[in-house]
This record gives sequence, C-alpha cells and structure tokens, in this order.
Amino acid sequence: MRNSVLTRAITFRVTEEAHRKIESVCTVTGETPTDWCRNASLEKLKIVSDEGLEMTPIERAIFEEVSRLRFLVGHAFRLVAVDKLTPNEWEKLRKESQENVAQIMKQLLPVGRTRGLSAVK
Repeated sequence: MRNSVLTRAITFRVTEEAHRKIESVCTVTGETPTDWCRNASLEKLKIVSDEGLEMTPIERAIFEEVSRLRFLVGHAFRLVAVDKLTPNEWEKLRKESQENVAQIMKQLLPVGRTRGLSAVK
C-alpha cells in the first residue's frame, strides 16, 4: 500500500457517536481515523473480492456451520429413511461436510439471493 500512488478519494459522514468510537479505536491501534477507515474498507473489499460473498469473518464462520449442519441433517434423514445410516456412513458424511464446506455453502446461497451476501459484479 505504501508504494502505491493513491490518486482517488472517498469521503463520507458519520454520526458523532461513530466518530468517537473510531477515534477510540485509533487511539489503541495508533492509526489516524482516515487510515483506519481506509484499511477497514479495503479489508471488507478483500473479503468480497476473494470469496464473492460479502460476509464478515464471524458471519462466514456461522454460515459454514449452518451449511454443514444442513448438509449433515438432510443426508442423515435420507439415510435413516432407507435404514442405511451406520456409524461408518455417518463418519463419511461428517468428513465430506468438513472437506467440502465451500462447495456446500455455494449450493445453499445462490448469487444475489440474500441482501448482504450478494456477489460482486
């Protein structure tokens, strides 16, 4: 970032309370409010660009767990219905859900379906 020439500017307004909170955080981090806001924006942009989804790390962790649980419960009920759920089958499903969580998440969240989790265009 320091080697890049910054030629574009973005400005925005915040409430007094938000400004106080930003200044308080900056006191701890040693950044200026401008640098902190720039870094926060670029961090959010990286999340959106890398994943194609606009989620914070906490939202992503929760969505991963919900996706895995939905996968496991759905497949477990299917196997129970045909009387084929064995400890070995359960272990295979559990491992599959861990190894393929990104693919499972993509199947559960079609592009543009949920506000805040839409793909970047």
